[in-house]
Amino acid sequence: MTGTPAAYGPELSAAFVRFVGIEPEMRVLDVGCGPGALTKRLAHIVGGDRVLAVDPSEAYVDACRQRVPGVAVRAALREEFRRRLAVSEGRFRLDARAWAVRGHG
Repeated sequence: MTGTPAAYGPELSAAFVRFVGIEPEMRVLDVGCGPGALTKRLAHIVGGDRVLAVDPSEAYVDACRQRVPGVAVRAALREEFRRRLAVSEGRFRLDARAWAVRGHG
């Protein structure tokens, strides 16, 4: 299975944030952050120090870091994603994954 990342721009990220109910002071985990369009919106609402963004692509991690200074952005491979999510249980009030593509094979 293949896919392309969601084309997050200002309108889509604003709609997603409203839909899931992101509020100031929440801690937010952005799984598969890509180049950081949604991460930027999340940081604007809750504060950059309350957002953790992860992506398996080093290029996206670098782009997200440049786009959203002050947010913790980490590269994580599939197994690392699982470990980070397990460790993060209870630390985040909401885990909303707007776009996920799973490869089989």
